[in-house]
Amino acid sequence: ANVMMFLASDYSSYMTGEIVSVSSQRA
Repeated sequence: ANVMMFLASDYSSYMTGEIVSVSSQRA
């Protein structure tokens, strides 16, 4: 369960970083 939570949070932070990167490039 801990491994799944770690992967989920790591994936979430990666996706969030990608979204922020794209947003700042467009802005």
